[in-house]
Amino acid sequence: MPYLAGNHKLTPLSPFGYVIDRDILDRSGSLGVWPPTFGPLPPDAIGVPRGDETYALPLVGNVMMLWYRADVIQEPDTIDNLLQEFANPDPAYVGAAGLAPSNNPHVYLSWLASRGSDVFDRSWRTTTLRSAIAMDAFVEYIREASRLRVPYEEFAGERYEPHARMLDGTASAAVAWAADAQLLLTSAVSDQIRVTQFPTGRKSSTVTGNWLLAIPTDAANPETAFDFLTWATSPQIQKTSALLGVPPVRSSLFTDRELITRYPWLPDVATALNHGYARPRIPAWDVVEGVLSCALDRSFTRLAGLDPAAPANAIAFASIPREELVRAARDIEGVMEEWGYYRGADYWSNVRTESIAGDPRDEWTCVAVVTP
Repeated sequence: MPYLAGNHKLTPLSPFGYVIDRDILDRSGSLGVWPPTFGPLPPDAIGVPRGDETYALPLVGNVMMLWYRADVIQEPDTIDNLLQEFANPDPAYVGAAGLAPSNNPHVYLSWLASRGSDVFDRSWRTTTLRSAIAMDAFVEYIREASRLRVPYEEFAGERYEPHARMLDGTASAAVAWAADAQLLLTSAVSDQIRVTQFPTGRKSSTVTGNWLLAIPTDAANPETAFDFLTWATSPQIQKTSALLGVPPVRSSLFTDRELITRYPWLPDVATALNHGYARPRIPAWDVVEGVLSCALDRSFTRLAGLDPAAPANAIAFASIPREELVRAARDIEGVMEEWGYYRGADYWSNVRTESIAGDPRDEWTCVAVVTP
């Protein structure tokens, strides 16, 4: 969305007579406008009112949720309570209780947002990522993701399947997408798995991953495309999709009795969407996400085989994640510098022929950890 809207590749919807649909959750609807209504303002959007135009409509209300085993732990209302539940599972449970390990950056970002920090400050610097709150959240997440002692090489390939260890019964909790929650109905332990909003740190906020529909500027039949957008996002069609397990974005559907009977976690999905952490609105977010993925990979690799509960390993589990997050913050600011985010307001207010550099197809290459 930031790449397409920021580079004038999308057709504005107001000429078609579109007005904001109040049944669509505000947070979901805000993802389809440009310039963004939240977060740091992209330097090339200086002088343009926030939310100046709607370019896309939300189709799928995806957001990361907490999945947990009700036969192992109680539903936690805070992150601290979740950690206590891991340490004191149901006495009848004979396995180890813990979080599904994942090197998915969305999981850490959800943890980070709930603990009260962010990737960028208002000037697009990574001071927030280098803060004590972010560092402590990263250390905490790495420690908890290592609790079950699953070898890194066994879960490294599951980056975009943070729910995998939950479905096979290995883990007692996971941070995973609402759109995947339908898989719970076919799991061997489905009768014991519950889905709820992520517990509160300073707040409760997980990564939102809504899918949007828009019209390209070179569309051959833009009027027909607009008709399709409004049809596909209509209450009737969204309910049809929701019955198949696709999270909706309309308030009215989160109270629909038929949907809630089939997917009882839907009201919590609505709450999570309303408090969701949207990825920072930059064209090449995948690069930043790749840097964070590297920090996770390197931390898990360097700590492989170590028991996080052993006192002798406490220093390593505190220092290594901090080192990797500092490195990630430095790398992120390096690419932001290359893209022109720090040229200053005067530069961008005087140059209207340039857009912020970056492309969602760009990728970040990790430097591998050299092990003895």
